[in-house]
Amino acid sequence: MKSLKVTFFLILSLIILPLCAAQDNKLSLDAEIEDSATRQLSINKTALLMGPGEQNRLNAALELLRHTQPQARQILLDTLQLKQNSPARTAVCRALVTSRTAITQKDDFQKPLLDIIRTSSGLDAQTAAEATLIFDYSEIAEQLKEMTIADAQNRQQKLNAIYAISLRPVNKEAVATIVLLLNEEDKAVADAAKLALPYWIPPGMDAHAILRYLKRKSQSEIIRDWIDFQEKEVRRLQQETIQWQKLYLTAINNEYEAAEDAKKVTLLLLRLQSDQVVVKLWALEKFEKVSGTVVVGDDFTPALLALISDSNRQVRLQTARILAKMSDTNPAAKLLEQLKIEQYEDVQLTIFEALGEACYFAFSPGSSIKLSDDIRTETLTWAEKFIDEDELPPAKAGAEVIRKLLEPNGLKKEQINKHLKLVAERYNRANQEADATLRAELLHIMARICEGIHRDAAAALFNAEFIKGLSDSENASVRLAAVEGLINIDKADALEIFKTKNLFADESASIRFAIIELARQAGNVEDIEWLSLAILGNGEGELAWQAVREILQRQPVKTVVEWIGKLKGILSDDRNRNLLEIAAKKAEAENDPAMSKIVKDALRPMSLQLFLKTADYEKAANLIANFLRQDDLNADSILIKDIQNHLTSPEVNITQKTLLLEKLSAIKIEKTIPRPEWIGQLQLLQQIVKPAPEPKPPVAPKPEPKTETKTQPK
Repeated sequence: MKSLKVTFFLILSLIILPLCAAQDNKLSLDAEIEDSATRQLSINKTALLMGPGEQNRLNAALELLRHTQPQARQILLDTLQLKQNSPARTAVCRALVTSRTAITQKDDFQKPLLDIIRTSSGLDAQTAAEATLIFDYSEIAEQLKEMTIADAQNRQQKLNAIYAISLRPVNKEAVATIVLLLNEEDKAVADAAKLALPYWIPPGMDAHAILRYLKRKSQSEIIRDWIDFQEKEVRRLQQETIQWQKLYLTAINNEYEAAEDAKKVTLLLLRLQSDQVVVKLWALEKFEKVSGTVVVGDDFTPALLALISDSNRQVRLQTARILAKMSDTNPAAKLLEQLKIEQYEDVQLTIFEALGEACYFAFSPGSSIKLSDDIRTETLTWAEKFIDEDELPPAKAGAEVIRKLLEPNGLKKEQINKHLKLVAERYNRANQEADATLRAELLHIMARICEGIHRDAAAALFNAEFIKGLSDSENASVRLAAVEGLINIDKADALEIFKTKNLFADESASIRFAIIELARQAGNVEDIEWLSLAILGNGEGELAWQAVREILQRQPVKTVVEWIGKLKGILSDDRNRNLLEIAAKKAEAENDPAMSKIVKDALRPMSLQLFLKTADYEKAANLIANFLRQDDLNADSILIKDIQNHLTSPEVNITQKTLLLEKLSAIKIEKTIPRPEWIGQLQLLQQIVKPAPEPKPPVAPKPEPKTETKTQPK
């Protein structure tokens, strides 16, 4: 039996002892937590009462206010009674204002706050009055009224109470209490009451008139009047602020414009570091205009880069726009850092575009900037996010950054293919969503990718989409992007496709211009047929002529001469002459005398007509002299007829005609190759210009001599 008892107690101890140990551990943990909480309270109390700065004391008061332990509340209440520690009391009052909607058991603070208003002055009384806003006015109205009718000697108490009441500008009862003090014998109190009247009270009323006015007004009308006044006051202050800003900006702008370039950089650097947003924006705007022409110092770039993380949205936006044009400052790391935390979509998009440009510059051949591959990889990851957006700007920006970052070498084949597919997939999605504008933008970016080193890989993915895009009858921008893409893949094949689809007659001038330009580069004589029609058209006639000219430049002389005949009536004289000059050079290069004679015979009259038209008589005479070395000139020659027409034209003055004849008469004829017909024609030409002899003036008849008659004497 005894052994049974021993066994029982042994088992019981095995059960109870662990439980006791666990309970002891729990009590120990609770004690530890309690000690920790007590230590934290002590730390906060010390910071509140003796903290080195206003913000530290306020933070301590806020922590104590959030604390659930009664001791924390008591510390705050005790602090409000410390007349000798104004900074601590002020911190508690401001903490109450900051946390006014989240305070539990507000009534604890009513008496100590009202006591401060009764007995204190200055900042203590002011912050205590502001802290009473945690209560409804009805909860403290009676106590504040009592302060206003207190002993006449207690002026400060009345003034404090008036201030506390004035913080309720839309409460009729509060306003009425202030109105009753307008007639106080104490002028200081009466003046304070007058100043405390809310602005929505019409000016010029005495106390009785104001009370009648209040009686007529409903609470909702009072609130509306107060809001109207506040809005007007805000607008007034805004206008004043704008005026002062204009005056200041004018002053610093005048100083800037009058300064030398070196001084301008110093002024811009100073303004970039200003605390005023408008000044920083002014400096950014000025810098953007001169950034390409003014040399800045080493300390300028850090100041500019710092603004990408400025607290103002517009400053960050403007800085990102500038940095997009200043990739040589190596802004990628700063841009990526801000991109990760930027909250505004428009700013984030601009930063992303600047980051893409910075990476493109850094990884381009010949760049001196060394940028981590991780930054390019992260930028591509951001590009994947942007291109997936539904809106056009981010989707376009994502695709454009992908294009830029694929161009430089250094990416793995898998990365390249992945991002090319992303662009193709986003384009297909835009097709399904019938987003014509985004579709055109993406197809244009795809076309540009086909210009780069990944043309073959891109062509395999994009070629079919370009072909489909040519048939988009509703969107010329899509057709144009498709044209550009196919040209970038293979010019000759593209031209054949365009001719098959008659795109040289497309309604879009941009598409017609693109195809004519392609023909200029890669066309052949077969393309002159449709190009000749374009020459006669409006707009692209000059480009079509240049294309025809370039094509014929690539052909033998026989083909050129053949097409000169076919284009007769289509080309102007100047253009015909230009082709004949090309043919003449080709005939000489190909050593073809027969063709050379044909060309020169056709070219001479056209050249002579040009020289005569421009009064370049020296060249006209040289052309005739060169012809005379080969043959004589008779009356049937077109060259003689052209000279005759010029000399008989009323539009050519006598001085010019005389000069032409002088140049022609100066042509030397070799004795061994006489040119009698030319000599005869030259004499006839001189007769055309030779003035007719002036008629002789008529000779007056000589008067007959007078005869004297003698008078016979009678």
